[in-house]
Amino acid sequence: MKQKTIYYTTFLVFSLYWGATIFFNAPDNYMKIKLMEEESVFKTFFYQNWSFFAPPPNTNERLYCVIYDKQDSTVAKVLELVTPIIERKVQKAPFNSKDDIMDYVISSSTVSLNNKMVSLNETVSYLETKDTLTEKEKENILIEGVQATGHFNTLLKYSREIALEKGIDLNKYLISLEYAKVPIPKFVDRHKKELELKEELVFKSRLFDLSDPTLFKKRVFDPYSQHVQL
Repeated sequence: MKQKTIYYTTFLVFSLYWGATIFFNAPDNYMKIKLMEEESVFKTFFYQNWSFFAPPPNTNERLYCVIYDKQDSTVAKVLELVTPIIERKVQKAPFNSKDDIMDYVISSSTVSLNNKMVSLNETVSYLETKDTLTEKEKENILIEGVQATGHFNTLLKYSREIALEKGIDLNKYLISLEYAKVPIPKFVDRHKKELELKEELVFKSRLFDLSDPTLFKKRVFDPYSQHVQL
């Protein structure tokens, strides 16, 4: 009897551990965001460096909020959205739980945005096997498809908060979100001053009016519609 109890207890603990490990290392989703505090506790005691088994990244990501003047459409200011969070985390360490959560939400939304673009590119490739798409239709599928996601709305809301923090009058400006990648230099080239690392623009959203009360209303987009209205 005692041996059976030990067996079942061991099996239960083992199952719970691996169940939690798989859950907290799965792609970001609604449940994970809801359980961020529990995830933090779990990783404090049972952290596994799974990235050890993955190839190292070859690019750094940049997320910009580009602010345009409503009157003449000129660029008034460019705000980099991720770097300030990382800097605050470093300055306030180890008392940075708020910035940790913010970093998690923004980073996971950015990753999801990138994954959505990959998915939409595959959709475009599939649609092209059925019919010819114009460049405008391809562009529209990618842009509107990304903008219809909840992750894009999260980044848009964060941009609005940053704009307000910077004292920007929302009634005078429009904003666009831009997602770019910068190559990471190879280890042997890391000290070369003449090395040029060109930033590649991956995604640029439409212009949005941050003073619009319906801005964060859920957007619906069907990428399989051949004739999308702009």
